[in-house]
Amino acid sequence: MEYMNDGQNYIVRIDKDENLFEKLIEFAKKENLTSGHISGIGALKDVELGFYHLDKLEYHKKKFTDDYELLGLEGNLSHMDGEPFFHIHATLGDSEFKAFGGHVFDATVAVTCEVNFRVFDELVERKLNSCIGLKHLELRRI
Repeated sequence: MEYMNDGQNYIVRIDKDENLFEKLIEFAKKENLTSGHISGIGALKDVELGFYHLDKLEYHKKKFTDDYELLGLEGNLSHMDGEPFFHIHATLGDSEFKAFGGHVFDATVAVTCEVNFRVFDELVERKLNSCIGLKHLELRRI
């Protein structure tokens, strides 16, 4: 992984066979980042995606083991239980040119992953919302 910044924004490159979440968390800790927005492209493998069933308050998870084009990655950085937490969704494309996506639980970089990160100055934390069964963003007015 390598990255550079212009004071408020970063470009991050995560390399082949590196774990997406491990490297993003390493990056956030090294740079003392508390919150922000990420977007990216590249290629992933060994991807675990999820779809949240609100009626059951649980995720249906599925593992995809081939190499996939990362058509789009969107997400955010917040803090949960005192630790950096990346909430990421992705759209993937397969060798048949079919697209699919969902909430990303885990992924390994297949070729490269190029991420843009926009820093937020305020700490954003996640707190449990019992109505939806998930920890959602706890936003404070400035």
